[in-house]
Amino acid sequence: MKITLKKINEFKIEGSKNAWQVFCHAILFFLLFVFVPYFSVASNIEKSIIIKVKPISLTKEQVAAVRKELLKKESAYDEKDSMLSSSFSSPGYHTTLKGGRIHSTLASLGYALNLLDANQDNLTNRAIKIIEKVISLQDTNRISKTFGIWPWYLEEPLDKMNPPDQNWADFCGTKLLEIVINHGQRLPPSTSTKIETAIINASKEIEKRDVKPSYTNIALMGTFVTLMAGEVYEIPEIKKYATERLDRFYNYTKSENGFTEYNSPTYTKVAVDILNKLRFYTTDTIVLKKVNELYEKAWREIALHYHVPTHQWSGPHSRCYNTLLTDDISRFIDNANAKTGDVRVSLDNYRYHDSISDGLKSFFTNVNSTRLVVDTFKKSYPSLIGTTYITPKYAIGSINQSEMWNQRRNLVAYWGNGNKVAALQLRFLHDGYDFSSAIFKGVQDENSIVGAIGFITNGGDIHPSLDKVKGATIKAKELKLRFEFTGYGASSILVKNSDDIRGYSDVILNDVFIALTVPYAVFEDFKIERIVGYDKSKSWIDFVFYKGVERLFQLDKIEKAATAIALTISDYPINNYPKMDVSIEEGLLHVKWDKLSIESPIKPYKNK
Repeated sequence: MKITLKKINEFKIEGSKNAWQVFCHAILFFLLFVFVPYFSVASNIEKSIIIKVKPISLTKEQVAAVRKELLKKESAYDEKDSMLSSSFSSPGYHTTLKGGRIHSTLASLGYALNLLDANQDNLTNRAIKIIEKVISLQDTNRISKTFGIWPWYLEEPLDKMNPPDQNWADFCGTKLLEIVINHGQRLPPSTSTKIETAIINASKEIEKRDVKPSYTNIALMGTFVTLMAGEVYEIPEIKKYATERLDRFYNYTKSENGFTEYNSPTYTKVAVDILNKLRFYTTDTIVLKKVNELYEKAWREIALHYHVPTHQWSGPHSRCYNTLLTDDISRFIDNANAKTGDVRVSLDNYRYHDSISDGLKSFFTNVNSTRLVVDTFKKSYPSLIGTTYITPKYAIGSINQSEMWNQRRNLVAYWGNGNKVAALQLRFLHDGYDFSSAIFKGVQDENSIVGAIGFITNGGDIHPSLDKVKGATIKAKELKLRFEFTGYGASSILVKNSDDIRGYSDVILNDVFIALTVPYAVFEDFKIERIVGYDKSKSWIDFVFYKGVERLFQLDKIEKAATAIALTISDYPINNYPKMDVSIEEGLLHVKWDKLSIESPIKPYKNK
């Protein structure tokens, strides 16, 4: 007898056709096409549910708190689309959407985890619907460039994004793993199988992409997804990749002396969260040792930059969405310093309690601390060195060099107390948005900073890499350098300007005194104008290089485009200003101010 497979579920039997043979063939058919596949699928389902990784049990009090918090989100759930809805917002890239209501894949998965934690049948059923809906949005085409990832929103499929965000394999994969680890036993077998497939797809994409260790938060998040996928589903090749990836990150971070995404309220927090999850879940003791070391390093970075009087995370920041801390990041720091019973519950922080080592706790409590922190975040070229000066009255920080992207805080200061906190940030704006091809270089000694701003010809516009300037040419209606004041009292600063635009501007706000100057500023042959402005939430001192009809600026054809700045902050009036020395030698702008000096190209240049 020979069985020839022609198509799925289609076959041809060759040979004699007596009743006994037909019966035997029927039995064989049942075994091949029904019984064996059943056991194969059942085996996979069993593996999906019965796992070695231990879930984190919630207390009755935690479950009650989750249920209470979930009531606040009830109106945001869209029964029709089985996802959480919200008003549109974005950082300005990846998506082409401009407004309206959206359904977020990541937020919906986080909501599904919360629903499962609430441990109520009706909410569990809702969670299952959400999980299956979001999983259905993953690209499962193995030859596709977006295989294994999800779109940000239901309203914008992957092929409409500009470009799709590959990080969504890491973010969504993390949420799915938290769901299956903590609630796999409660999910229907079919849902568990879909989750397993989705996680493995995400793991394959993460391995294929294989981001460098310098991409701190994604390097760690991808490690979490692949490591836990390898442990949960007992897949040795994925686990092997994950441990090797962690080794690379660990060795790189150790050799560079820090995280390349340095001191970031947004992404150092993500790194801490991921490392903490690994501390709770991994069963690998070798992995755990390295994870604990990295976790301590991350908290040390936060501790050294924490300013107790303002409850702010001092700069400089590699990536930051809000200059003043948002409530979720403040709560994250407060909870890590609180006793378990004093933790402020929200839907993102009840499962994992952070623990700060005794040696770091004083940095979060000592109001009278004064310290100068000099960090080498990255040793190799181009080096990243941050300087932060913290006093009981204020904190000011700067980086030695970086593009002036919207997420950078290259020069930032905080002062005030409690809820009455103000901040100063240096920006360079192209038509109202931070220009990524403007390059800041700075040097700092305690409360004083000297800096220079130049331009690169092969950089980005609103994003350093996703929105490259084409042909070194931009269109602009306005180009300006801005000293921006936000926070308490920021709309009512007192400013005394010198008659000469190159002289000092003295600023008084909330009993802090700031003296700033732009001793040199040139952009082609345009006349530089200094403008002080206000609105309801902020104020600014602008140095406007160009404002008028939209025109082209070909950066590689401009002979002179550079700016020098100097700034000092104090809790008493500043009466004596050090002499500024500015000169141009061999194509470089040289700036010297008291003990500080810096140089920068006078002409826009190609970044290596």
